[in-house]
Amino acid sequence: MCCSCVFDRTLPEKDVSRSPRARVRVGQCGVRAVIIKEVVRNASSRNLMEIRNSNIIRFFHHCSNIQVMDVAPRGTLARALSSVGKSGETARFLSTVVDKKEEIARQISSGLEYLHAKGIVHRKIRTDNILLTRHLDAKIGGFGSDDLDCEDKRWMAPELFSVPPEYSKYSDIFALGVVMEEMGKFGAGSPDYTSWMRRCKEKDCNKRPLKCPLPILEDFSKTEKSKKSRRPDEGLPALEWLAREGSGVVAHMLGNMYLNGIKVPIDKDKAQEWFLEAAKLGHEIAQLHTGLHFQQIGDNSEAENWFRASADQGYEIAWCALGDLFVLQKRYEEAHEMYIKAATRGIAEAQLRLGVSYFSGFVEQDDSKAFQIFQKAADQGHPYAEYQLGCMYLEGRGTEENLSEAQKMFERAANQGVVFPPPTEIKI
Repeated sequence: MCCSCVFDRTLPEKDVSRSPRARVRVGQCGVRAVIIKEVVRNASSRNLMEIRNSNIIRFFHHCSNIQVMDVAPRGTLARALSSVGKSGETARFLSTVVDKKEEIARQISSGLEYLHAKGIVHRKIRTDNILLTRHLDAKIGGFGSDDLDCEDKRWMAPELFSVPPEYSKYSDIFALGVVMEEMGKFGAGSPDYTSWMRRCKEKDCNKRPLKCPLPILEDFSKTEKSKKSRRPDEGLPALEWLAREGSGVVAHMLGNMYLNGIKVPIDKDKAQEWFLEAAKLGHEIAQLHTGLHFQQIGDNSEAENWFRASADQGYEIAWCALGDLFVLQKRYEEAHEMYIKAATRGIAEAQLRLGVSYFSGFVEQDDSKAFQIFQKAADQGHPYAEYQLGCMYLEGRGTEENLSEAQKMFERAANQGVVFPPPTEIKI
């Protein structure tokens, strides 16, 4: 991945942030939204591409002072905790974060254990360097520079006040204790959580636990209630148990298994049951599946609800699905708005539909815009966008007539199986 492929200057300015040390913004590489961080000084000399852990933000590119990394849709833990006192959806989101504080602490501890095993001391563990995924899993970020200065004394272990400061894996653990303390302000933790937090903040660094001291799973087998809900050991029963216990990821997995016949017979009804269960548990892809199901059976109102639920979680293709639904209902202006949202995030299918909207003039007729947007989708290899570009070169719409370029686009589309004229689903 080269630096030039990820800069998308069409994204709104609100997606850009600056500080004296770094410039951070959202960019695009193919269909993937990425974060681009330009470090002003003291760029990290570590090979960030080698860091691979589920609790550490993933890096796709790192050279000089440019870093390209995965997006954490829920933002930072600091931002989540700053929402305390607000109402509505924000309050429910905060409540979920607080309820998950023990699991978030486990995940940060796991990420630190991985870094320390590789001989890496993070040095800047704090809530604004803990990122949250759509499902509120924690990922450690903040690898911008090797600058050892700590900006906030709250996160500094006692040994960091010496000259020179003694950074070590133990100072990272002290900072983890402060993160746990911050989360604890908005809801009391279990006695084990409180004890772990206090041990992390011990003045004697050698008394701080380098690994999470809490048991991985609580043993429920001593009670009659737990015997009824005890987890099966393996196989399909174990997956179904996990799904019924609230795992949207597993419920979605079961839906795919029944839909595609993976280790189970194909059963579309069971597939839809599990997709619906995953959707209710907040799985954004399952919500899209569920919306498509309701659209197919003619319940457009329920379909719209599920598409919106998926889109609200940041699943960009759901905006495209909403646009398609609005087109069927002749709500063209709303469809146009949805296509713009998804197209701006690099969804090629939405770029195709937005281009068709401009080309056909359902909301605004603009051949020049249509050509530019078709070009973006074609650059991602979308065959029908290549076909549309061929038509525009052939007719001289939105660009100068160019039979050679038209032939090239038609050949590229044909090599991907496009039948001329293309099927009606690309029309609005």
